[in-house]
Amino acid sequence: MYLISKELQSNVLKNLYRLLGHRPVRREIVNDSVPLPADWSSFMALEENKADLAQLLSKHLIEYSPEYEPVVVVSGGFAEVTTVKSSDPELEISSLSADHEEADTRLILHCIQAPMDTIVVSVNDTDVLLLLLVHHDRIGCTHLYMKAGTSKDPKYFPVHDIRKLLSDDQVDTLLAFHAITGCDSVSQFKQHHTNLTGLGKGPLTEDIVNSTEKFICKMYGVPEVDTCNKARVKLFCKGRPQVPPTSDAVKFHIMRSHYQATIWNQAHLPHPDLPPVDEMGWMHKEGQLVPQLMSLPPMPKACREFTSCGCTKGCLSQCCSCRKSRMECIDACNCRKPDNTYQNKIQGK
Repeated sequence: MYLISKELQSNVLKNLYRLLGHRPVRREIVNDSVPLPADWSSFMALEENKADLAQLLSKHLIEYSPEYEPVVVVSGGFAEVTTVKSSDPELEISSLSADHEEADTRLILHCIQAPMDTIVVSVNDTDVLLLLLVHHDRIGCTHLYMKAGTSKDPKYFPVHDIRKLLSDDQVDTLLAFHAITGCDSVSQFKQHHTNLTGLGKGPLTEDIVNSTEKFICKMYGVPEVDTCNKARVKLFCKGRPQVPPTSDAVKFHIMRSHYQATIWNQAHLPHPDLPPVDEMGWMHKEGQLVPQLMSLPPMPKACREFTSCGCTKGCLSQCCSCRKSRMECIDACNCRKPDNTYQNKIQGK
């Protein structure tokens, strides 16, 4: 039995989200006689509380585990991030000593090292399902399951069978797709996965950024353009309410996605080789890691001043909002002719 605790370092990427909406209350857990907290949300919102609790539980799991079977291996919950302990002192566990920040990736390492024909990973997490699929071929077992659901209604996902349904190319970019979309869906994956080939693998090059940005344009239904700025113009002129972020904002999103996909792709390594997090779309602010959303203003000054008209029979009267504002018609105007010219032209232009 392998038990893996969530890492509790102060600078994990999820700190920003875990603290939102909660007022942390520090309660030091020195032994098992400390009363249970009345407000678990407030208690779990503080990293120090979770660290104390994880250390206490990890220690007890080893001390009070059965003498023979099953063998219990615990990691990720001790004061030292690389510490791993087993209830069987003769079991070789040095290869499980790792500095992973998340249990999601640490459990992949445990699965690879587990000398078992059937492995069941008990967790309710889409990230883990995708990680198991991508690293399935590295895991030496015949049957690999992810157990989810509830105690009354458990669900077992046969990862080994799902893997057979996916091509190697699909599996190769599955984590990149999940990272860039930030969702649990893989719709349209078969059509566009080639745009994400390099994401999460090696250095983030300009070609990878450009290819990923083009992929995002396809997701928004404008495959004929290659930048999000151009896609925004196209969709705005069509009256579509949902447009992609600016190319500047997307660049930082791609950097964060690349960093996350790199972590996932190296889940089989005890000590992943990761780029500096503050060079991957994150920045330090008041002791926390927060996402850098953009480096340019979200809207140029000129965009705040433009107007567009809905004329259908010419822009000859003051009913035309462009003429009334003494501005030339633009792509967003309804009066655009088939030859991409406009009814209203400012005199002298």
